[in-house]
Amino acid sequence: MSCPLRHPAHVAKAAASADVLSGGRLLLGIASGDRPDEYPALNMGFEDRGARFRDSFDYIRTMAEDYPRRDTAQGRLSDGIDMLPKPTAGRLPLLITGGSQQSPDWIAGNGDG
Repeated sequence: MSCPLRHPAHVAKAAASADVLSGGRLLLGIASGDRPDEYPALNMGFEDRGARFRDSFDYIRTMAEDYPRRDTAQGRLSDGIDMLPKPTAGRLPLLITGGSQQSPDWIAGNGDG
């Protein structure tokens, strides 16, 4: 899934639902996207996709918390709403595919595979 091209709230909700329905067997592959033509079609810049990927990654992780609170470029989570269902293991396992415009150290410290 190309994170910068989809809102992370939708990604988190859909993935958490699939995780619960599968009995906790979901491993979500995420990436920054590598097709420059897709970004202008959605009125988004291609060059800053790495920063948007990190922001989306943090947003998805935060959504698993109870009544999350966080300000991101994607929007504000103000602890007034909660996402249900919650991922089976407490957080979604995220597999970062390719480099996703991140350093190997960042990927090793944040990814789940």
